Amino acid sequence: MKISKAANEAWKEECERNPEPFLNHDEKFKPYAKIIEYDNEQLRNELLPLYRKMLSRFGENYWLAEPETRKWYSELCEFVELWERWMASSIPAKVIEKLDHSEEGLRPFYRELEDRIDILRSKLSK
Repeated sequence: MKISKAANEAWKEECERNPEPFLNHDEKFKPYAKIIEYDNEQLRNELLPLYRKMLSRFGENYWLAEPETRKWYSELCEFVELWERWMASSIPAKVIEKLDHSEEGLRPFYRELEDRIDILRSKLSK
């Protein structure tokens, strides 16, 4: 997410500008903590349920999917599982970073779905 990435960069800059020990760390971090709280709440209550639903639909209808689409199932499973672990506080942030966990990895999957829909629409309109 753009906001989280920008906030992370801004906080790093804030830390670099302040000498050790960072005397008013807690006060300066408050707005950044609000961003984290908002993002976590949105992930927990809105996004993760949608990802679970998407994964469920994909799994239930896997047999209907084209081979080009099926190859994305494991990627989606891994993506959702990592978020589930994050929300359960069972994976450190550094591990998530090393895994390069982001929705960017699913962009080709989304394009595949859009292309598949376009192909089906085209066939149906003939």
